[in-house]
Amino acid sequence: SVRARAMAFHDRNWLSKKEILSRGITEQHVASYRLNQYRKSFAVKTWVPLLGDITFRTISLDLSFEEACALKSACSRYNSMQLERRRRATADNKDGDDGGTHDARKLFLESKVLVSLAERIDKVISEGKFGQKAFMAKLDTRSPKDALTYNSNVIRYRRLVEGEFDCISSLYFLLSSFSKTMEEAMTREITLGFIRAQNKALKLRSGSDLVQLFIRSFRIQEDLGTCMWYGEEHFEAQIVLREWDEWAC
Repeated sequence: SVRARAMAFHDRNWLSKKEILSRGITEQHVASYRLNQYRKSFAVKTWVPLLGDITFRTISLDLSFEEACALKSACSRYNSMQLERRRRATADNKDGDDGGTHDARKLFLESKVLVSLAERIDKVISEGKFGQKAFMAKLDTRSPKDALTYNSNVIRYRRLVEGEFDCISSLYFLLSSFSKTMEEAMTREITLGFIRAQNKALKLRSGSDLVQLFIRSFRIQEDLGTCMWYGEEHFEAQIVLREWDEWAC
């Protein structure tokens, strides 16, 4: 049975109820805390050192509880602003508008904590392994790859998707000869084109770029909420910077 298999599961990172309660976690949160801690055992910092030079150069920096609160608040406000833009359905949302870019930048500049975080990231980058190269960023849980999907009013994101789709038309007939039908080839290339655009949206060059990208992501907001659920005493989160690679993208 499922229950029997669960009871038979053993792992040194799977904390017992006694261990969790001893950390000050309430009984009602034992299960969620256990799962959260178990997921952390697979975080980037646990496996990057083992790979050494055979993976992309990586820098991690701890996120403070204050920074997490400011970032989560900005994410929430940004989502509310985008929802309001959609509801208005006025000239603000015409094709030429770049409201998502302006809103994220406005929220970023309004927060001294987030501006300071961006400066700290810039300092880490300048002193680190990347030099002037681009990088991608994520929390130690998930990346903000959903930003492109939910922010069609960010012109840069639209241009990335349009650029990929423009390439598809020139390859259409060539690719169709290797597929059962032309429709299959087109469907496949549209999907891959969108994924490539989604990946390219993660290309960053500064702390300011990073924070504004995070502000546009539901995934970042959700993961910060999970990390903050148990209070500042038990809070732990990292921002992971990884060297950008065009070929991998």
